[in-house]
Amino acid sequence: MRALLSVLVVLAGMGASCQKPAKVVLSETSAQEPAKTELPKPLPENVVKAWTKAGAAFGWITVNDLGFPQWANKATAGSVPGFRFYRWQEGVIAKLPAPESPFGLYLRVALANTPVTDLGLKELSGLKNLTTLDLWDSPVTDAGLKYLAGLKSLTSLNLEGTKVTGVGLKELVGLKNLTALNLGWTPVTDLGLKYLAGLTNLTTLDLYGTKVTGVGLKELVGLKNLTALNLGGTRVTDLGLKELSGLKNLTTLDLWDSPVTDTGLKYLAGLKSLTSLDLGGTKVTDAGLKELSSLKSLTTLDLGGTKVTDTGLKELSSLPRLTTLSLGGPLVTDLGLKELSGLKNLISLDLSDTLVTDLGLKELSSLKSLTTLDLSDTKVTDAGLKELSSLKSLTKLYLSGTPVTGVGLKELSGLKNLTKLYLNDTQLTDQVLQTLREIGLLHALVNISAVVDKQRVWVEDINTLDLSNTPVTDAGLKELAGLKSLTTLNLLGTPVTDAGLKELSSLKNLTKLYLNDTQLTDQMLQTLREIGLLHAFSKASAANGKRPTRVEDITSLDLGFTKVTDAGLKELSGLTSLTSLDLSSTQVTDAGLKELAGLTSLTTLNLSLTQVTDAGLKELAGLKSLTTLFLNGTQVTDAGLKELSGLKNLTTLNLTRTQVTDAGLKELSGLKSLTSLDLSSTQVTDAGLKELSGLKNLTTLLLAGTQVTDARLKELSGLKSLTTLDLGGTWVTDAGLKHLYGLKSLTTLILSNTKVTDAGLKELAGLPSLNELYLNDTKVTANGVAELQKALPNCQIVH
Repeated sequence: MRALLSVLVVLAGMGASCQKPAKVVLSETSAQEPAKTELPKPLPENVVKAWTKAGAAFGWITVNDLGFPQWANKATAGSVPGFRFYRWQEGVIAKLPAPESPFGLYLRVALANTPVTDLGLKELSGLKNLTTLDLWDSPVTDAGLKYLAGLKSLTSLNLEGTKVTGVGLKELVGLKNLTALNLGWTPVTDLGLKYLAGLTNLTTLDLYGTKVTGVGLKELVGLKNLTALNLGGTRVTDLGLKELSGLKNLTTLDLWDSPVTDTGLKYLAGLKSLTSLDLGGTKVTDAGLKELSSLKSLTTLDLGGTKVTDTGLKELSSLPRLTTLSLGGPLVTDLGLKELSGLKNLISLDLSDTLVTDLGLKELSSLKSLTTLDLSDTKVTDAGLKELSSLKSLTKLYLSGTPVTGVGLKELSGLKNLTKLYLNDTQLTDQVLQTLREIGLLHALVNISAVVDKQRVWVEDINTLDLSNTPVTDAGLKELAGLKSLTTLNLLGTPVTDAGLKELSSLKNLTKLYLNDTQLTDQMLQTLREIGLLHAFSKASAANGKRPTRVEDITSLDLGFTKVTDAGLKELSGLTSLTSLDLSSTQVTDAGLKELAGLTSLTTLNLSLTQVTDAGLKELAGLKSLTTLFLNGTQVTDAGLKELSGLKNLTTLNLTRTQVTDAGLKELSGLKSLTSLDLSSTQVTDAGLKELSGLKNLTTLLLAGTQVTDARLKELSGLKSLTTLDLGGTWVTDAGLKHLYGLKSLTTLILSNTKVTDAGLKELAGLPSLNELYLNDTKVTANGVAELQKALPNCQIVH
């Protein structure tokens, strides 16, 4: 059932609450929109523009029958315009124009690691027309709630997962228009509930996961308008339920995972309006179900994880209006299903984790209204699926964790209304794909998404298919030929080869194809080129990060860590617009670089950890547009650097862990455009530093792990543009630091693993721009750092 929970999970579409197990089977009608006819009043264009310019997303907030909001991209009857921030910045909202009509605000920015704080809530105090506020999982405390006290228009407030306690709730006593309040997973206890007693317009109250007990429920007896109450995961016991007897308008009650037993259910007998009851995870047994016989309006009932057995299911015959029933758990067997035959109105049935077998499915044949059936993790096999053939209304079928194969799925051929079929990744084989195509249900796989705004989805509507980590092979790809609208296909973690990729030749609309990096071969590149889908490779992109629609559009290609060799580079000759190419950790050698000669638009080339040597660098001489070149981890030596002398546009050069020495640095003296040079872990010594003195545009110089000492650090004093200098792991001592005094632009200095002590730190006090200083693994003491911090208060010192 979990009707109340389902709404909270969907809230704003920005994250899932962790209140209950993830797998939930819900009735299609569990969250209907209230009957409202008036369309919302739009906000002025200048207001929307100002808020979106400040980083907010604009949308619409609809309120369902439980009183909680859901985010939408278009206006509907009864919705209000709203904004949500993915990143919180102090002072932003305070400067924005306050809407003069009802609107909502989502500040679930904890997801972006920039959460709104108590002080930040002060900025909301002027938003007098704010009706919906979502602060889910933010670090807001009681102190922040005082800034909400003046928001008299608030009707919906979500404080789930915040640090608000019962004491803080007194700040809400003046919010008389509140109809929905979520306090789930807060430290609220019984003592705080007294502050809610005056909020008589409340229709929805969520206390899930709090420490509330039956004592606290006494404070709620005056909330006669309550229609939805979530007490799941609380400490409410049987006696506490007695306090609910006067809440005659209650339609939804969630007691999931509470210590309630059969005894407590008798106190619910007078709640005649109840339509939804969640008893999942409680201690209710067969005997307790008798107490529900008077709840004739009940349409949704969750008994998953209770102690109810086949015998107890007989009591459900007194609840003929049931539409949604969850029985997940090991105590229900085939025998119990016989007791469900009279529940003709059932549209959703959860039998997951039960002991139901093929034999028991025969008992479901009379439930003609079923649209959702969950048989996950049961003992149902291929043989049992034929018993489902009469359930023509089924739209969702869960078979994850069963031993069902493609053979059994043929029995579903008559279920023409099926739109969602749930199978484990390990179940999704070539045979399954073939069967689903043959019976016309390939579109029902939950691994797919399709063209929106259509009541029915067919195979030709599918635009996304995720087969990642399935055992699908080349043979299975033949079954995808009819997916003419497919734009995205994920084959990560599959054993697909270049032979299988040929089966994709008819998918002319494919723009994104995910393949395993470690399995991408020359043959695969060749096949993709031949079938006209090289542009679809997921690690190819067009200008501005967009997806290329043809090979000529590709500007960036990442082949790093693949099995591509020299032969594969021949397939790139048509990429005339390519500006960035990553070949790191491939099997490319000098010979392969000849294939790059025609890629004259290249500005970035990564050859890190390849087998390239000095000989290969000759092949780069014609790439005059190169600005960034990574050669780290290659076999390049001083001799090879001569070949780079003509690359006058180079701004970034990485020679980490090469065989370059002081002699080679002479060859770099003509590269006056260099701004970043990485010589880490090379054989460079003091003598080589002299050769760098002419590179006046250098802003980043990395010398970590070289043989540099104090003696020639003065050679760097003329590099006035330096902002980052890494001397970690060198022989630098206190004496050498005086040579850095003139580097006033320096913002990052790394001295890790050097012989620097407290005595040398005084030389750094004169570097006013320094904001990052690394002194770990040195002889510097805490006292020394403290003294330096006084001189450089804005510098982050890692020690």
